Amino acid sequence: MEYSPQNPCAVRSVFMSDFHIGYKGFDAHSALNFIQSHDFQYLYLLGDIFDGWKLEKRWYCNQDIVDLIDAIIDKKKQGVKIMLTPGNHDEHFRNFRTLPMRYYYSKKWGVKIEEEFVHNAADGKKYLALHGDQFDMHVLKTTSKFLTVYINGLLMKQYCRPARLR
Repeated sequence: MEYSPQNPCAVRSVFMSDFHIGYKGFDAHSALNFIQSHDFQYLYLLGDIFDGWKLEKRWYCNQDIVDLIDAIIDKKKQGVKIMLTPGNHDEHFRNFRTLPMRYYYSKKWGVKIEEEFVHNAADGKKYLALHGDQFDMHVLKTTSKFLTVYINGLLMKQYCRPARLR
């Protein structure tokens, strides 16, 4: 069955990650369509929702991104509980854990920001929800973000190019 904003699918919880808002390659229109095509009570945004690495250089925003953020705000107004875990690209949200302003952001935006969440399913089972980049930090904790980006760039050039371009 095809779901659409006119014929939404009712689910209890939605788990999403790696939007990379600010990166030109993010398909905000598809994410918007997904959000609008589902009715839910809980929205878990599990890291890399915003791309802070792109924000440091050049940030990309279009009307689809604005519409997506508006749709998430509308869901919040409808009573959806929104939880956000930071990822490696939006690690600046991690600072909110120690800042007094965290309470303010939680009240103003209604978004709970934590490193991880325990989701209680309708059947009573519990699920751990997190981004997972903290496992990479054990490997990369002594390297810089610049070095990480450089190494990833080399790997992308070597392994992610179409075969005809190698």
